[in-house]
Amino acid sequence: MVQSFKQLEPKVSTEIVEAFNDSIGKFQSDFASWQALAETYTRAAQWSYAIFCYEELILFEPLAHHYHCRLGELHYTTAAGAASKKQQMATLRTARKY
Repeated sequence: MVQSFKQLEPKVSTEIVEAFNDSIGKFQSDFASWQALAETYTRAAQWSYAIFCYEELILFEPLAHHYHCRLGELHYTTAAGAASKKQQMATLRTARKY
């Protein structure tokens, strides 16, 4: 799950991400680790990883509206960097679902 982190902020290090990944590897239902990892990826601008973490959090709490809002915001953010207009529109439609 951890890949290259060349664009990390100074506050976010690979050791933090690896520690959360190890924790999640041992305890997959650790809600707090998923939440912290999602915020860590968001701060590091690793949008696809953050989206995955928020999808896992929604599986834990499907009625938690703030996770749906955050997931929509992340999809909206990734639409700005889409390669083509068609891909951008598809990502924006996905963001509207949340």
